[in-house]
Amino acid sequence: DAEDAGGFFRQQTKEETARAIEENNGRAVLAAVNEVLIDKVFSSTVSLSVRSIYHFIEQLTAVSEAEIAGDSRKGISDVSSAAKSLSQETSAVRVTSGHGDGGPRIFSLQRLVEVADYNMNERPRIAWTHMWGMMGNHFARIGCQENAMVSMFAIDALRQL
Repeated sequence: DAEDAGGFFRQQTKEETARAIEENNGRAVLAAVNEVLIDKVFSSTVSLSVRSIYHFIEQLTAVSEAEIAGDSRKGISDVSSAAKSLSQETSAVRVTSGHGDGGPRIFSLQRLVEVADYNMNERPRIAWTHMWGMMGNHFARIGCQENAMVSMFAIDALRQL
């Protein structure tokens, strides 16, 4: 009897299979990509021209919006935390697409805060004003999210600045 087997012979649903594949892909990416190099992409934005940093912020906010556009009724999930070491991440990471069961992701929102912090005192005031206009609008939209965890994260991120 299949019920007596405790579900041993139960076949995975499409969602379970997709989640398992995504988790394995996430682990493979974490193992293959040096997190220091990822951090360098964002910390090196101070070297970008004014026009380039505008485009960078524009695209980063677009990615952040797409990540947060996941199921906003859920909590927050993320691929990694900058504070965790790669070995901790490999064993305890929860990788989600940001859509469906995992809820919205905040990776790019976190990185946007870092880019703001790196560039705040490095850019001419007029350039920073334009940059802040783009970022501030994004934070305002995220701060009005129906998901309280996401909106509180955005507000807390602003406090960091």
